[in-house]
Amino acid sequence: MASPELLALAKKRVIIDHHRRNPSIITPTLLTYMEPSSSSASELVSELIQYYGGEKELLPIEASCLYAGLVVDTKNFSVQTSVRTFDVASYLRRSGADTKLVRDMFSVNVETVKIKSEIMAHLKTVDDHIVFAECPEGTQQPQIVAGQVADYLVSVEGIRASFLFYHQEAGVVNVSARSDGSINVQLIMEALGGGGHMTVSGARLTGDVTVEYATQKIIEEVRKQTKEE
Repeated sequence: MASPELLALAKKRVIIDHHRRNPSIITPTLLTYMEPSSSSASELVSELIQYYGGEKELLPIEASCLYAGLVVDTKNFSVQTSVRTFDVASYLRRSGADTKLVRDMFSVNVETVKIKSEIMAHLKTVDDHIVFAECPEGTQQPQIVAGQVADYLVSVEGIRASFLFYHQEAGVVNVSARSDGSINVQLIMEALGGGGHMTVSGARLTGDVTVEYATQKIIEEVRKQTKEE
């Protein structure tokens, strides 16, 4: 949860999510709408707006934000993408979504490119198709960098899953996990107390867990899946 403090201030709570229900789900709520078959929460919200919105139109900035969610969760419409997803993208574009603005939102500077290069220079390969890497301490926006590197690595030929570790606070190890679809990283992250989707997941490990311990645990979970092939 990004901000328990803000949640505590909310008098009315609604959950709209495309992840599987997990034990730490927020309660109580006025509405809980969870659909794992959807590409993203942006897709679900956009459909609800069209269904219940009446004559009210989205502002261009609102459409752009929802479109950005589609782009992120579908990796530029390459995974978890259905006809519904393209219908929503069309609706958002008609509503004024600025595709150039969204593209610029995800642009990176030269320093970030250097950090990514350093991360990939020290990656570890296991069983020829699983890769692990770690963001250096002090990396700016480590969650974003880790996710982007994990996305790139799983696009490399022969790599079925990637796991990127990053640090945001003392005593906590965070993991961004990606898969080409042949390995269910959602189940692997759930075993570590996290969650997500089959191809995009993550976890936050507390209690002075080390990267080495987390790596070994992930390897064990991956091998449980692959030994059944």
